Amino acid sequence: MSNIIFLLIDFIQSYITDKTEVQKLWTNPLLYFRNDIIKCNNKTGEIYTKQTKEFEGITFRKEPHTPRSNNEGKERIVLRFKPHYWYNRNLHNANDFTVSNCIKTIKRFISVFDIRDFEKYPINNLEYGVNFILDCYGKELISYDSYHSRNPFLQDLNQRYSKKAIRYSPSTGQPDKYLIIKFYSKGFQFPQFCPNETLRFEVSTKKSKKVNSLGIYSIGDLINHKIYNNLKNDIKKIANNVLIIDLKPNLNLLSIREQNQLKKYSNNSFWYEVINQKRSHSFNEKKKLYFKYLDKTGHNLNSKFYQVISQKLNFLFIENGNYSPPLDRNENGNYSPLDKRELLTILTKKNQREYLTY
Repeated sequence: MSNIIFLLIDFIQSYITDKTEVQKLWTNPLLYFRNDIIKCNNKTGEIYTKQTKEFEGITFRKEPHTPRSNNEGKERIVLRFKPHYWYNRNLHNANDFTVSNCIKTIKRFISVFDIRDFEKYPINNLEYGVNFILDCYGKELISYDSYHSRNPFLQDLNQRYSKKAIRYSPSTGQPDKYLIIKFYSKGFQFPQFCPNETLRFEVSTKKSKKVNSLGIYSIGDLINHKIYNNLKNDIKKIANNVLIIDLKPNLNLLSIREQNQLKKYSNNSFWYEVINQKRSHSFNEKKKLYFKYLDKTGHNLNSKFYQVISQKLNFLFIENGNYSPPLDRNENGNYSPLDKRELLTILTKKNQREYLTY
């Protein structure tokens, strides 16, 4: 079997500042006009315009820029590209998007726009994640109280059955854009393209420092298979720091004292007090004890959550690297030809791994 894993790159953003490249992109006949937005600089009072052109859902926004070198002009292009959506003709991103297909999609983009100098297309923002199914849990799992490290997952105002965990600066109170974790129901978002139980765990960053830490500097790095192992390991590391509070743990196998302790640990107000303690290590200490009690019950939701994500990333491959075509709705509007070949990892009640082919 090949080492092509199912991993989703949802979004990339690049600031193109090279004046030759800006001119080449902006005059490309493939682009069509989308809109003009007139803005006012709050500091100078200067009025300026942001213009946006588009090609098959890929946006190119031209805006003012302060040049830092001779090869830069007074305008830049903000490229916003969703490879997974583009692969599916901008219908959705609900299917598994293999590394092989992701690389082919990005190569197609590079070819269409005749990109030759990759360094002129730095990657500034990035979103990547994985779809999975956790047996006996669906969209309702999103409503469980949960945390990434000491940061609570909070309801996403733009989407139901969707939460985000963000670290806020203690000094300014502003969100830290270095790392944003999203956990949501993909089956609820796109029920016509994937099983209703499909969940998604996603990592997002708007900081070049985080993107660079993954070995990604330019669009050329995204056609390197080895880079995707960095993304895989990063998702696993972040998933391992997730805490989900089981609403109804099984207490039958515990002593009275252990039952009382687990009941206390299963209360969100307990964790609210923990994350607000000055000792930062207190959260991990309590989390370790909580998992110990859950393990004794025979059902640790957190272990299964991490295990199914890890399994999806480690063991879900495409045999011989076969190419999978983009998704289309079938006659019933439910599943596409690709879905019949897709593999979904399901953790069974016996804690065994099964691969189901649709």
